[in-house]
Formats: sequence, structure tokens, C-alpha cells
Amino acid sequence: MLFSIFFPLSKQTKHPNLAWEWIKYGAVLLELISLSFFTVDRSTYLQSLLSTSVNFVDLASLQRVLTPYISFVSVGLLAYLILLIAFLLIVAVLYPVLIRKQPWIVRLIRLLLELTVTVLLIPFLNLAISQFDCIRDSSNTFFFRGTDLHCFGSDPIPGAVGLAMSICFLATLFFILVLYYLLIYQHNPKYGGFFSTPTFQFQLLQAILLYGTVFAMRMLINWPFWRFLVTVGVSAFLVLWVLVQQPYYHFMGNFLTILRWTIFGCIRAFLELAYLIGGFITTASASTIQLIITVVCAVVGAGCSVGLSILFFRLLSNRTRRKWLLTDDGMPLADPDHPSRADLPKMKNFKRVEPSVRFIQQKKFKSYDYLSYADLIYTTALIRHKTKAELHFHYANFLTHFRKNHVKAQSVYRTARMSNPSWPLRFQLFCQTKEVSSRGGVGNEMANAQFQLQMSKAEEMHETAKNAMRDFFSNLTAPHPKLSVIPTLLHLIVENEAKARKIYEDQLNTHPQSTRLLRQYASLLLDIYDDEDMTDIIIQRADQIEEDSTATLPTATGGTDPQAALQPIDPKAEQDEKASRMSKASGASGASGTKLKKKKKKKGNALVTELGSGGSGNDLKSQKRTICACLVTFHFLMILALVMALIVFISLASTYSTDLSTLRRMTRLAEYAGRTSTYALMFFIQQYYYGFVYQEPADKKSSALMSDEAVRDGLKATSAFLTSVLTEIFDLTSFTEPWLSRDVDCYSFVFDDSSDNAVKAKVTEERMDPVTLTTALNALAQKSSEMGESITTPIHVEGMTYYLVTYPTFAPDYMYLLANSQQPIMNGLKRAIFGYMDETSASADQLLWIYLVVLVGTGGVIASAMMFVYFYFTRKMMVTRKKALIDLLEVPKPKLQSVIRRLISTSDETTMTGNTVTFDDISESEHNEAVDEQLSETTDHLEMDENTQIPNTTSESAQPLGLSSFVTPSDYRPKPLLGIGSVSQVNSIPGQTFVPTNQFDMKRNSLLSTNQFDFKRNSLLSLNQSTPQSIFSTNQSMPQSVFSVSQSTPQSIFSTNQSMPQSVFSMNQSTPQSVQSPGTNPNDLQSPPTQSFADNLSPEQSIFATQFPGQTTSIFQNQPGMMGGVGLDSPLPQFQMGMNMEQQKKMEAKTKKQEEKKRKAEEEEKKRKLEEKQKREQEAKRKKDEEAALLASGQASEAQKGYIRDVIKDEKWVEKIEKDVQNLTQMHLNLPSPLSTGIVVNIMLSMGLGLVILISLVVVAIVMVNQFNRSNVNITMSGMRTSILSLIEFLNLRILFPDSHLVPFDDKIDFSRSTNPVCTGFQFLSDDVDELYPLLVKSSAYFQQLHSATHYGDSEYAFANDSYYDNVPTTRLSTKENEATLLQNGNCFMEPSEEEFCSNESRIFNFNFPMYGLSTLISQMRLYIWMMKFELHEVDVNGTSLYTELHHIPRYLGSAIRYDLRSGVNRLTNEILATSQQDVTTTVTLLTVGTVVGSFLFIMALIIFTWQWLNRVMMNNEESVKLHQLLPVSHEERSMELLPSMQIGLPALDQGRMKIIDAALSVLESLDKHEKPESLNNHLDYLMITTTQIFTEEETEMEKRDYEHLEDHTREHILIRQRLSFVIDEIRRNHLPTTKIAIRSLTRLFDRHFIDDDVQFGHTIPQHEKMMVGHDQEHFEEAVQEVGELGEPGQDAT
Repeated sequence: MLFSIFFPLSKQTKHPNLAWEWIKYGAVLLELISLSFFTVDRSTYLQSLLSTSVNFVDLASLQRVLTPYISFVSVGLLAYLILLIAFLLIVAVLYPVLIRKQPWIVRLIRLLLELTVTVLLIPFLNLAISQFDCIRDSSNTFFFRGTDLHCFGSDPIPGAVGLAMSICFLATLFFILVLYYLLIYQHNPKYGGFFSTPTFQFQLLQAILLYGTVFAMRMLINWPFWRFLVTVGVSAFLVLWVLVQQPYYHFMGNFLTILRWTIFGCIRAFLELAYLIGGFITTASASTIQLIITVVCAVVGAGCSVGLSILFFRLLSNRTRRKWLLTDDGMPLADPDHPSRADLPKMKNFKRVEPSVRFIQQKKFKSYDYLSYADLIYTTALIRHKTKAELHFHYANFLTHFRKNHVKAQSVYRTARMSNPSWPLRFQLFCQTKEVSSRGGVGNEMANAQFQLQMSKAEEMHETAKNAMRDFFSNLTAPHPKLSVIPTLLHLIVENEAKARKIYEDQLNTHPQSTRLLRQYASLLLDIYDDEDMTDIIIQRADQIEEDSTATLPTATGGTDPQAALQPIDPKAEQDEKASRMSKASGASGASGTKLKKKKKKKGNALVTELGSGGSGNDLKSQKRTICACLVTFHFLMILALVMALIVFISLASTYSTDLSTLRRMTRLAEYAGRTSTYALMFFIQQYYYGFVYQEPADKKSSALMSDEAVRDGLKATSAFLTSVLTEIFDLTSFTEPWLSRDVDCYSFVFDDSSDNAVKAKVTEERMDPVTLTTALNALAQKSSEMGESITTPIHVEGMTYYLVTYPTFAPDYMYLLANSQQPIMNGLKRAIFGYMDETSASADQLLWIYLVVLVGTGGVIASAMMFVYFYFTRKMMVTRKKALIDLLEVPKPKLQSVIRRLISTSDETTMTGNTVTFDDISESEHNEAVDEQLSETTDHLEMDENTQIPNTTSESAQPLGLSSFVTPSDYRPKPLLGIGSVSQVNSIPGQTFVPTNQFDMKRNSLLSTNQFDFKRNSLLSLNQSTPQSIFSTNQSMPQSVFSVSQSTPQSIFSTNQSMPQSVFSMNQSTPQSVQSPGTNPNDLQSPPTQSFADNLSPEQSIFATQFPGQTTSIFQNQPGMMGGVGLDSPLPQFQMGMNMEQQKKMEAKTKKQEEKKRKAEEEEKKRKLEEKQKREQEAKRKKDEEAALLASGQASEAQKGYIRDVIKDEKWVEKIEKDVQNLTQMHLNLPSPLSTGIVVNIMLSMGLGLVILISLVVVAIVMVNQFNRSNVNITMSGMRTSILSLIEFLNLRILFPDSHLVPFDDKIDFSRSTNPVCTGFQFLSDDVDELYPLLVKSSAYFQQLHSATHYGDSEYAFANDSYYDNVPTTRLSTKENEATLLQNGNCFMEPSEEEFCSNESRIFNFNFPMYGLSTLISQMRLYIWMMKFELHEVDVNGTSLYTELHHIPRYLGSAIRYDLRSGVNRLTNEILATSQQDVTTTVTLLTVGTVVGSFLFIMALIIFTWQWLNRVMMNNEESVKLHQLLPVSHEERSMELLPSMQIGLPALDQGRMKIIDAALSVLESLDKHEKPESLNNHLDYLMITTTQIFTEEETEMEKRDYEHLEDHTREHILIRQRLSFVIDEIRRNHLPTTKIAIRSLTRLFDRHFIDDDVQFGHTIPQHEKMMVGHDQEHFEEAVQEVGELGEPGQDAT
């Protein structure tokens, strides 16, 4: 039952499509490489960016996309497998019907299953595993990896169903995988492709291990060591298995398997190392470094795989050779001439037998001797291992595919089945030995059913092609041909012929003994190509098969003896048998066999190799391979360009994202630098005013001051942050100039140390010291840290304990922090930050431009190359088609009509014969009636009057298509007749004797026969129009007549086989001329022996017939198997018994003597041909020298060269030429173009799709990069606001505590490099409140302007009077972003690290929550600053200022800035950064998806549009080539020739006219070769000069002989020269129609003059002065040559 289900999948493909094999191999290799890149970060459980991009190939990266629908995916996958199994069951049940009527359904199920277990296996596994690829968090909740979606969600039912479906799918897929690779595998050792294998073990093992490898890659995420061990270990194991076992027949299959797993293992091993190294990198740019390490390791792994592959190639090659049973020199261990099993080693392990004979896979060992030696090895092993079914199976495969012994192979298959085979092998034997009754004898059901189906298709296509060809040529011979239908008819011819031919040749591989197939194939070659030589070979093969089939009788069981399988094929006997068959075949072919050209062998079956091909097609195949290579290369280069551009973009985008983070850290650096002054001032106030015993306000609300502990923590945090940034600054940026230049004017202060209290010290001197920014920040961090960690000393005053700082540098450190942080250091930071911002902008621009250059540059070049390929080969196709159609128009109509007559005659013959008539279908009486009827039709058809003349067709009678040239009657071709099999041929012409050939041959049941009717030539008798002595002859190459009718007959009526040295049969001298009277019944008349009788005699019979002519008929008439007195196949026992041993020896000696004589004749013939070749070369050299001599002067005028014009009025001839030129020009313009809409559409779609892909990627890159390109500006502007908030906070405290103790010695210092619009010096350290308040107002405006520029872009309200900010163009943030931060209702805007303060709603003084975004805080801050001027100087009744630290304005300002305002701004800046980085990630994702989709579309464009374009172009090219082959024009024919009827007998004059012909032919050859104009002009001038010279010599000869028509003859010479001048002028115009008409005129220009005028002059020459003309042309040419060498032209040759 299971065998019947899988039987439809068991087809053993003959000559599999190697392109399909490479596509499958490449797809699986690409998926394995993609799988090797799979990795997951164990901390985030996300794939890396590179892994995400690459793993789209094997669908592993689709998990995040398909996670919401993953349950549906699992259900869909399982449904696919269920439908596939149901489909297979339906096909198995309906297989006998489907294989005959709908074979494409069977092919479809094979294709689907093959794709499922090969190309789709890894993607299917990845999709199924995604269903349960979950992780568990700390709360034991399962999430899909890389997402926040629960594996089972709120409703666990869909998740549970999806999980169950996924598990069922995986189990079902595994079951199908195991069954498929157990039962279905290619075991054809010769034609099974690269991956044909003798057993199933390795393919099954490889599939199971691949299945497990995918699971290991996906599920062993947390165990990298075991994942490495499984993946790399599996690769190493499979490579070693292939090296040791060599599971595939072909070396290439073994090596490709090693290459696949070597690449996967090496890349995976090095990537595991890369991931291990990347885990130790924790810097800010860790992702970039990890990406670089991954790429480098992948490249190193690829290089390592190449090196290992080369090593494995050599190891595999050496090990393969060591398995062969050959010597080191490649010679068999046994003597080929005397094979013996004793010479072979003992083969104890039967599994080593098949690998030991794999040397026959090599081309140099595919000879008869090595095949016989392999047969000996098998049979020797079978004697030792008679019960091993696997060995019998291998031997049967060898017999089937290498020895072509199908009968014996089936016997061995049955023996293997009886030898207890394994279960998978039993299935293979089940498929091989499933017998059905068929005409072909042994075969299986599938093969024979397909054979009948394919034959019916091929015959139908054959008939369609023939009818289309008849209509094609009928249209061309019409008075007004329809040129528009030419492409349609031509396509029908080529397409149907190609399909029929392919079916025939494919079926010959499986049915080489089918005579029906051979004869149909021969009929196709003859109908379409008129290939007589190849038809002879095929028909001889069919005849030989029929003869052999009568001598081979099967056993009683219907097959051969199974025990005969153990006997090796005797090489000597097989060679003798083969030689005997070849001898018979060559004897049957007769003398025509010696003329057959050797056909170039092609790859494939031995029979097809013998038969050759009807058309070469090699140039087309080479052109198709070139186009395919170019387009495939360009498409994959385009994909590579997309990938390279994406990799570059990913790398630069990652760098840009890191740069944004760095820029954000720099803005935080400015914030912390500004806060140091605030912390220092608070520290001073805590000491000076409160002695570090600050008491919070009684209302428990926020104050303007911070506690001592908070201040110290702030100082230490500031120091830590500054230190951390400074240690990484040179790793974060390469823009180091602002950080290392000594342009920060920091001030240090000298104090008066006379006071014992540090806080009461006075500044005595300030020193400006230019330092680098890093130095200044380091000092800032150091002093902040010292101040935060300072130790205080308690002091007791009035019962209160206070604390004072005792470290000696407190005052200088305090003044350093107070003075430098807000001015010189802040200025240096702004310069560095804005410089780095410009660098990031340049990076973004660079990112975009590099991507565009790589993408558009390389893509544009590749697209241009693709466009060039498209247009070049399309143009070449059009030119080729136009040339073919122009050549078609040049074919004379008589030749086109001859093709139509041939096709019509073969159609009539097919109608009479039928396709399936056999000997059993008709009775003997019906046969005789059919023969009589056809004989009567034949004689009626060929009856002629005695005076009937057979016209001769010369070059003058050839009428080109569509022109009004003169046409003479065409060649007379009698209509041939074909009976059932072969028909007797009888013709009757009054006064002549016609001898019928041998009778109807019923045995062959053939459409063609080599011994009877000449089917190929379409005539019962071929006409010899040039020899008056012989009217009819069948073979002109014979020196004597085989049948001579009577001595009194003046001419030989029939000459048949002239290869014999004497007449085999001669008739009695008294035989009357009329052997058969018109009223005589041919069946009653005993005809004399004929040609068929002689041709079918063996050499011994021929010799006997020669020696005993009188006894021949009586001896042979009564032999078994004779028809009409001639034996075709049966042996001649009477003949052998009638001869004694002595006579036999004499005949053998005579036969050897004849063979020796024949050999010498062949050697002499070769010698003669070599001499003729040398003579031709000498003649060519001589002619070339003459031409050079004639043109040596080069300065001769046209008149001197012989050109004459308008001497004689010749208007009619000129008008006729011009009319022909017009007609031909119009026809050329009306020629149909092969450029169809499909070709144009495919080019446009292919290139348009590529252009759309490039434009889409470019647009996405430009739009997205421009979207985040200005994000660095937003980050900078937003981040710098906190530094201004620090300044506002500082001024707020300074106004509250206008300390006058520590002030600069000179408070008028101005910083020239400062761009701060608030102040440019130390004005913010003033102790005058009236001076400090305006600075606070300016700071508020400064913040508002910067705030407006950040959120709303450039405007008049965003002008801050700061050159750094004002020179930077800003853009408005999105409404969503502005609403979320500025207007959103909320209770807390603190950063995540400070969210613990959110619970304290009193953190901002006098403010009620919730608040509507930061706008509320900012507006209230600015309002309080404005109100401060009214309340700043308020005093109570005692004159005490009411504006203290308890006042609501400073308390609000300090608390709002310290908490939500600063944190909100930082939060907003961080969101801008996150949004920008998300934009970068989105851009990378979009470009990655675009690249993947674009690559897929490029591949689809290659498969769909490009392939369709290629098929259309190649089809048009093939049609053009086929059109040339269909033209009834022989390239060996000379367009101009001096016929015997044109010769006058004087060698000197005839030699001159031959020179004219040769010169004209040189012109034609030069035009055909498209030589340069200089060379062509030389040939034309040489023709004119030669014509003038020869005509002058003729006129001189005529004048010497007093020729009476000299004047008229001279006038004809002038007219010819005038016309020749006109023709030459037309040729030089280089206009194609004009040139064609000129060539036609040139080929007919001299004909009438040579035939009429010159021959008329020849009649006046005495006979004794002439040479014989027409009878001995070779001697005549030699005489002419001698005259040319001994005498001058024009001299008397007598």
C-alpha cells in the first residue's frame, strides 16, 4: 500500500536540468549561511542587527513580525502538509489516468514534495519553532522572544492551539522527511545528476541532522557551547562521512556536499568566537565594535572554508581514485583481451564493489574496454555474494544505463527482488519490475504509458510543423506574399519541430530499440531539414534492430534466464557481434555510405550520440549561456550592491546613533559644569551663614537652599560625572581640537592669608592661565570632589555649635568654581559641543551620500550594463532576423516550390501508408492489389512522349521572390509513391526498358527503406540533366553499369551501383529491348535480378554470383525469407552446402584481396585530394598575384580600368533594375520585426522594477536621514537649556546672599571669547543686587529664546544674541512631542532616576499639582523673575529686607529649577535623543526590509521578466537560424559557374572566361565577408580589368579568324562592360536592396553571352583544335591550367 502511494514519486529523471540542480543547491546553501548568522543577545533576547538582516533569508527574523499571527501561521503550515498528503493520495489512486492525460499533475506533486524537503525545509522549521520560541521573566511569565507579547496571552486557547498545531506540523514534516529520503532518491549512475546516489542512507542522515541543527540554533540560546558543539560537530561529521564513504556516484556531488557543510561549519565556528568576544565589550560603542568583529570573523570563516574546501577537494580526489580497481596508471587489473576473474582481488565486502567501478563516470574511461572490465568486476563479485540484493541492484543499474542491456537488467532486478532486499530497496525494485504488456517488451508501467503519450504528442507536433512549413513556403511563392504571417508560421515550425525533436530524442534514451520511434525521427529530419545522410543512418539502425529482433527469442517465461545475470558479457564476442552489425549496416548502405559526413557527437545517450543532431545550435547555446551568465551576474551584483550599501549604511548609522548619545552626554557635561558654581555658592552659604547647621523653613516647604548633605552629594556627583566623561572623551569623539587647544582663560585667585578664617579671606590677586578644556574640567571635577569631601571643624558660639571648613585651599577652590564654571569653561564647552554637533551633521550627510554613492553608483553602473545587455542582444536578434528574412527573399521561387512539392509528396505517402499498419493488418491479396494499384499509378505518372524535353535550370532561370525576372520551367520532379513498407518501382517510357526492383518488403513495415524506394530524394528515379548518355541513374558515382540491358542498346538506361568492379548480373545477349510489354502483368512476369537483389547479397553471395552468373537466380530464388528471389535476412544453407571448403577459401582470399584493393584505392584517393588542394592553393596564389599586378599602379583612371558608361542606350535594362530595387526596398521595409510587445514589456518591467527599487531605497534614505539629520541640533539646543537654568539658579542665590567677602580684585574683567548674552565677565559675582537682577532677567530671556528655538524653530522670538545658537538653524518639533512635554497634564516631570521625589507634592514651593506641562513652570518662573524687581527692595518697619530665603519668589525659583524644571528639560532632551535614535533604527529597518524585498524582486525579475525576455530573444534567434536551415539553398553551390554548355573548346579563351567567373565570385565573396571598402573596390576593379582584358583577347582572336559577327560581338562586349560598370556603381552605393539587385544582375550578366554568342563563335572553330567538353571536365581543366602556364592568353592552344 505504501509502495503504491509513493510510486508516482519514483521517476528516475534522465538528464535532469542542471540549472534546477544548481538553483536548489544554491538556495539551500544560502539558507545555511543565513542560519549560521543567527544569534540572540542573552541579556535582551534580541537578535543583533546583522542577524536580523541576514536571517530574513531563512525566515528566522520573521518571528517579531509574525508574532501576533503566529498561531495562524502554524495552522497554515499544518494545513499545507495535510493538503500535500491528500494530493499525493489522489495522484496515487488516479495515477494510470493522470500519467496519460494530465502528466503535469504528477510532475506538480513531485515538485511540491521535492521543494518541501529541500528548499523549504529550513524556512518551515524556523516558522514552526517561532510558535514556542518563548522566554520566561522573573515573574514566571512567558513572552515571545524579542517582544512584549505573552506566549499564551490573555486568552490561552489560541496559543495552546497554535502550539499543538506547530508540534503536529513538526512531527508530520519529520515523518514525511524520513519516508521521502527512505524511498525517493536518484539511483541513475549515469544520467541522475550530481546528487544521484546508490543508497538512501546519507541523504536520510543529512536531512535528520539538518532538522536537528535548526533546532539547536533556535533553542540552545542560553547554551552557546553546546550550540557550537552541535552545529560545528554536525558539519564536521558530515564532511568526514562524505570523505570516507563518498555516498554519491559523481565526484561533483560529493564535493558540493563537502563544500556546503564546510562553509556552514567554518562561518558558524568563527561567528561563535565573534559572539564570545563581543560579550566582553561594554563600551558605549559596543554595538559597532561587535558588528565589526562579527563581519571580520564571518569573512575569516569564509576564507577558512575556501582553504579547507581546496584541501578536501584534493583528499576526496585521492581517496576516490584509491577506491577504483585500477592500477596507478589507470589500467585495468585484468587483461582486456583475455579477461579473467583470477586477476581481480577477492571482494569480501560487497559494499566496496560499486565505488570500485566509479571510474566509468570519468569521460576518459567511458570506453568499451573499461565498461567490459566493470562488467567483469560486477559478475566476479556476484559469484561471491549471490544473495546480496543491493549488489544485484547496482549491477542492474550498470546494465541499464551503461551497457544498455535492458533485458538482462530486468532479469537482474528480479533476482535482486528474490534475494530478501531491505525495505527501501524493495520499493526501488518494485518500481523497476512492475511489468505490463507493451510492444517494447520489458518496461514498467510508467515508462510505457509515457512513451505512448509522448509519441502521440510528437507525431501531432511533427504534422503541425510540416503543415506550417508547407503553408510557409506556399505563402512565399504566391504572387503577393503576406510578409506579416511569416513570423507566425516560422514560430509554428520551429516550436513544434523542437518539441517533437526533443520528445523523440528523450524517448530514444529509454526506448532505443523502438523502430517506430526511429522511423518517425527519421521522417522528422527528412521533412523539415531534408537531411538525407542522417536519415540513412537512422533507417539502417531501424532495419538492423528488426533483423536482430527476429534472431533473439525470449524464454518460455517471457524473459531471459535470471542465472544468466551472473555471466559476464564476453568482450571478444560482443566486439565481433558489433563488428558484424556494423559490416551489415555499411553493406546495406552501399556506396552512398562512404559519402556520409561524420556528425559531431553530442552528450547524452549512445543512440542519440550516434544519430547526432539535425541542426547545430551550438552557437545559440553559447550565446544563451553568455546572456544568462551576464544577466545572472548583473542581477546578483545588483543584490550585492544593495547589501553592501545596506551594510555601509548600518555601520554609519550605528556610528551616528552613538554620536547622538555622545552629543547628549556633552550637553549634560555643560549642565553639570554650570551646576558646580551653584553647589559651591550653596556650600559657601551653608558655611558662612549657617555654619552647616541649616534649618529647614518652619512651613516644611521647599526652600531656595539645599541641605548640607544634598550639596555635598551634588558636588560629588558632579565630580564623578565630569570625571567619567573626561576619561571617555577621546573614545567618544575624534574631534579633539576644542578639547586640547589652550584657549580656555581660567582664573586662579590669591587671597590674603592674614585672616585666620577662610571665609573672611580677601582676594588680593587674580591670575589668568590659558589651559585646555580638559584641564579646566579636570580641575573643576577635582575641586568639586575636594569640596564635597571636605572635613569641617566644630565651633561653639553662644551655646550653638557651628562647623567651619579647615582645609587650606577652600577659598581658592571656591573662587575657581564660582568664577570659571559659568564663563570660560562654559564658553569652551559650547565651542566643543557645537563643533561636535557640526561633526555629527557632517556624519549624517556623509552617511546619506556614501549610501547613495554605493547604491546609485554601483547600482547605476550595473543597471547600465544590464541595459546594454538587453539592448545589444535585442538589437542583435533584430539584425539576425532581418538578415535571415532578406536571405529568404533571395531564394529563387523554383527552389521554394521544390520544397512544397516534397512536403506534399510526403504527406500523400503518409496518407497512403498510415502510421500503424503492420503485416498482420492486411492480407496477401490486399497487399497484391495495393502493389498493382501503385505500380499502375507510377507508370501513368511517368509516361512521357519521346520528344518530351527535360528543361535545364541554370542561374538564369532563378527568379527571386517578388521580382519580375525571367523564369524558365523548374526541375521536373516525378511524384514519388510510397506503399505500405516499401513499394516496387516500375516506370514505363515508350521505346525504353524499365526494370522493376525487388518486390514489396512487408517485413519492415516501414515508412522508409534503404534498399527500395528512395524516400529522401522524392523521386523514383533521379535525373541527370548534364549527361546525354544516361537518362536515368540512381547513383552517378559508379564506373560501370551493374545491369546492362543489351549490347545493341546505344545507351545505358539504368546504372545502379557502380562501386563494383564488374557487372554482378548481366543479361543474355539475345534479350530484347522491351523486357516487359505494356499489357503484361508484373506479377506474372519473372523479373530479372535487380539492384535490391544485388545490394542485399552478402560478400560471399556477391562473389558466387560473379563467378556463376547463370546459376544465381536458381540458387537464390527458393531460399527461406526471400521475396521476389532476394533474401534479406535469412542465412543461405543451400548456398553454403553447395560449396566445398576449397571454394570457400578461394572466396575468402578473394574477399581479402578486394578489401586490400579498396584500401589502396582509398589511400590513392586521399593522395589525389591532397594534390588537388595544393593545386587550388597555388591557383589562388597565382590569381592573387595577378590581381595585385593589375592593381599595382593604383593611379589608373576608370577609363583605363575599363569602365564605360552611356555608350549604348540601355534604358529598359536600367529601368528594370531600378524597378527591382524599388520593389525589394519596399519588401525590406515591410519585413516583420521580431521586436514584439512582450520583449519590450519584459525589458521595461525588469529595468523599471530595478529602477523602482533603487528609487524607493533612495527616497527612503533621503527622507529618513533628513528626518533625523537635524536631531543633533534639537538635542544640543534642548540640552544646553539646563546650563542656563543653572545660571538662573546661581543668580537667584546670589541675589539672596550678596556676599561681599570673596570678590574678584578686578570685577571689570571681560572675556573676549565669550558669547554669553547675559554677561561677558565676572559681573555675576558682583555684590550689588541692582547689578545682579538685570543679569537674572537676561538669563530668563536667554532661556526663553533657547526654549522657543528648540520647540518652535527659528523665529524672531528665538533670537538669543548668542552666535553659537543664532547661527544654527532649528526646526519645529512635532506637535505630538510639544504637547507631550509642554502641555500634557501631569504630576511629575522628573527623570526616571529621580522619580522618588514625585511623591512629594510640596517639592515646588507654592505650586499646586497637577500641572499642564513644563510651560506652566516656565511661565511662572519668568513671571516671578519679573515680579522680583518690585519686591527686591521691600523692607519692614525696622528696615530689614523682606526679600530673604523665606520669600516665595526665590523659594519657587530654586525648587522649581532644582526639581521638575531641570528634570523635565532633561527628560525632554532624552526623549528627543530616543526619538532620533529610533528614527535611525527605523531607517535601518526600512532599508533592510527594502533591501530584502528588493533582492527578492530582483530574483523574481530575473526568473520572470528576464527569463521571459531571454526565451523570446533566443526563440527568435533560433527561428532565424532554423530559417537559414530551412532554406533550400546549398552553401556549396557556386552562384556562377562556367557550365560545359558554355565552353567553346579553346583552352585559352575558356580559361579567360573562367577568370571572369572567378573575379566575379571574388566580388561576391568579399560582399559576403563584409570586407572593408578598400578591399571591395580592389575586387571590383579587378573584375572590370579582367573583363576588359579577356574581351579584348576574344576580339583579337575573332579578328585573327575573320569572324563574320565580330562587330555584333564587340557591341555585346561593350554593352556587358557598360552594364557591369552600372552594377559596380550600384554595389559601391552600399545600399542593401541596391546591392542585392546588383548581385543578382552580376550573377546573370555573362550567362547569355557565354551560352549564345561565344558558343556561336566556337562553332566556327575547327574540331581538331578543340578539347573535349563535358565528358572529361577534370582533364579539360588540367589542359586549361597547362595552357595558362605555358602560353599567353589568346595564343593558339593547338
